[in-house]
Amino acid sequence: MKLKYKFFILISCIIIILISIVLIISYLLVYESFLNLENNYVMKNIERVNQINEKEINDLNDFTNDWGVWDDFYIFVQDQNQDYIEKNLYFDVLSNQNIDFILYSNSSNDVIFSRIVNYEKNESIERYKDLENFVRQNSLVDIGKKDIKGIITLPEGPAYISMSSVVKSDGTGEIKGKIIAGKFIKSQESGIHSLMNLPINVYGYDTEKLIGYQKTLIESDTNSENSSSALSGFAILENSLPEKYVYIKKDGDKISSYVIFNDIYNTPRFKVYIDTDIKTIYTI
Repeated sequence: MKLKYKFFILISCIIIILISIVLIISYLLVYESFLNLENNYVMKNIERVNQINEKEINDLNDFTNDWGVWDDFYIFVQDQNQDYIEKNLYFDVLSNQNIDFILYSNSSNDVIFSRIVNYEKNESIERYKDLENFVRQNSLVDIGKKDIKGIITLPEGPAYISMSSVVKSDGTGEIKGKIIAGKFIKSQESGIHSLMNLPINVYGYDTEKLIGYQKTLIESDTNSENSSSALSGFAILENSLPEKYVYIKKDGDKISSYVIFNDIYNTPRFKVYIDTDIKTIYTI
């Protein structure tokens, strides 16, 4: 073989190798940028869920703080007058505040009033016994306890709650009782889904039982051999409620992620699943 042919083959091989290297590097860079884009988009949705949960809890806290500092309420927890109930605790008042249930206790730590709202029948039902039992079993309304806000689990499912102390309108006077208000955490329609405008499902932490209206089950990621975390090691979102861990599983054109929420006792209680269509990421 002549020298010029050998030289030509050598140069061709070098060019092919260089082109291959450039293509591989370009692919890796592009792939990494796409992966980062997907992860960032998913994380934004997860942060939106966190913000919605925080807003729901803070809105309830604003409500109980407002009603807890009120002379009429201060008198009611002492004499349980029917006039206060008829004027302030009927269906329209509670539904306008977007509240599912409410409970009052007095300075003796006794539950003196509770009510749950049935939005399907447009009525409120006096005596929410499941909530009363939870309060008694956990000594939640003891007059010496600090005010709380967060998440509890009732037979109907997890719920946002806020508890505030009852004092006079000017903030003075002995604490004469507690007010608890709450709303159930739902998957669809009136819950997180409507605020996110994304497929959202809420599951019990231990049972993988879907909470809300939709009945389709999603396989647990925690024990699956195929499960993977695109953001392994990610924990505790900045400016979010504590003890939240994010898991992400990619399946075709869909990224399924969920975030764990703890209750007021710092125990994991439910998971919010978020389905993100990858196609929507690249059309933004």
